[in-house]
Amino acid sequence: MKSIAMAAWAAVLLAGQEPAKVENGEYERWARFKVGSQVHFKITSNAEIQADDELVITLRTLDEDQAVLDRAFLGVVGGRRRTTKSERIVPAKVFKGQDSEGRAGREVGKGEETIDVLGKKVKCRWVEVEYSKTHGEAEIKLREKTWYHASVVGGVARMEIKRMDVGITTAYEAAESKPAK
Repeated sequence: MKSIAMAAWAAVLLAGQEPAKVENGEYERWARFKVGSQVHFKITSNAEIQADDELVITLRTLDEDQAVLDRAFLGVVGGRRRTTKSERIVPAKVFKGQDSEGRAGREVGKGEETIDVLGKKVKCRWVEVEYSKTHGEAEIKLREKTWYHASVVGGVARMEIKRMDVGITTAYEAAESKPAK
C-alpha cells in the first residue's frame, strides 16, 4: 500500500504538478474547540504487557494552517507511574487519500452504531481503515476503527487499532471531555 502511494506521488511530481490538497477532517474536528480544550482516553489492550493506560490530548494552538496537540501517555512501568509527552501537528489540509500523518489508508467499512460515550448511549458514525506503518525494517499492517461524535473534544469517541500480524488490539475510549471556556 505504501509503495502504491509513493508511486502515485512520484508520478505527480514527475508531471510537474503538486497533488491536490483537501480539507482534513481531523483538523476540522479540533477546530470546533478553543485552545486549552482537552480529552482523556482510557486505554485497554489484549497484549500481554500494557505500558500505558491513559492518554490525555490538549489543543495547544490553532490557526488556519494547523492544530498543535500536546499528548501525554500515562502508565505504570516496573511499579512506577510515568508520563510520556509528545507533540502532534494536525494540518488543515492533507494530500487527497492521506491522513494527518501522511498515511494512505484503504477504507474497508463505515456505518452508524449506538455506543456508550461519556456515560450516555449515543449514535456515532464509524469508519474502518487499513494501512501500513514502517517500524524499523518491518512493515506492520494495521486496521483502525474509529467512532466519531461531536460532543467529544477532537470528535473521537472511541478508536480500536488492531495489529494484523499478531492480533493485538488496543482500544482508546473517551473517558472525559473538557472543552475550554
